[in-house]
Amino acid sequence: MSKRFFFILLMVFVVGIISATLFYMRIVDDHIPDNPCVSTIDSGEFIGDDLKPYVFTGTVTFWLKQNKISIFALIKEEGESVVLRRDLLLDTISPISTGVIGTRVKQRYIYPTDTASDKRVLFSAKDEDINLVFHRLRRGVYMVYVNDNWVMTCQEKV
Repeated sequence: MSKRFFFILLMVFVVGIISATLFYMRIVDDHIPDNPCVSTIDSGEFIGDDLKPYVFTGTVTFWLKQNKISIFALIKEEGESVVLRRDLLLDTISPISTGVIGTRVKQRYIYPTDTASDKRVLFSAKDEDINLVFHRLRRGVYMVYVNDNWVMTCQEKV
């Protein structure tokens, strides 16, 4: 065996390791956003827990490193508009499987400018489970499923 053969074999091995690492970093390890991920909803038509329709215009920001979901929206129901401005503070975030997060709402903070009813619950109430499923569409853009009944895209803030 010559030195040239071992050199080529070593280079193939090094290129293989580098390729596998880059593949993992690019494709496999990018299922959950690292930075805050913002979803903007414009005139989304929904049905509330009270089975009444409403129109949601606003943003939802997923702050996974801070264990928080921020919601700022204008909700129009029965001809009346209310401001919804809340933070859902989450318990420890636990990955269930690839791109799937399970946790509980530890606390719900309602801002003073929030004019919606205290009884209005958007994703989950205090002490209820909340499940988030992230599916990467392209770099920095994710499809998000919240409790299997909200579907939206979010884009990472960099």
